[in-house]
Amino acid sequence: MAFDLASKLSAERALTPSPLIWKIKRLFNLGTEKQLRGAINRVNDLAEEDSM
Repeated sequence: MAFDLASKLSAERALTPSPLIWKIKRLFNLGTEKQLRGAINRVNDLAEEDSM
């Protein structure tokens, strides 16, 4: 589920009218960028667990 969410949010990021919008949201860890960061962290954690 985390991978699906990360993929969806990444695609939505690509559709934003200006990269400045998502860059500011990422800088301040707001909204969808906060969700994206969390989803990516969960995917990374799961990948680490599987590799051990």
